[in-house]
Amino acid sequence: MKAIITIITATLTLHAGILFASNDITSTPVANECNTISLINISPVTPAEATFNDMPSEMISIDDLAPVIPAIADFNDSPEVKNIDITMLAPVTPAEADFE
Repeated sequence: MKAIITIITATLTLHAGILFASNDITSTPVANECNTISLINISPVTPAEATFNDMPSEMISIDDLAPVIPAIADFNDSPEVKNIDITMLAPVTPAEADFE
């Protein structure tokens, strides 16, 4: 019961500052044109005439973008594989359990 009373008292005490708070300090709004942002200024606009100045000088062919399957398989880029004993890959249950 003491815990409930303590919790309720703490809650009301902490909320008392919010309930009785007042805004005595008034500030005058700054009427500066730099603070005013219009949505028209930040919205994207489609140009009236399209210019392609940023296009590369050589056009890329669509065939260059498609993936190509080589005619002959070449495995030169594969990592070196050592001789692996297959029995070493199988899980093994130990004969004795070590609980240390």
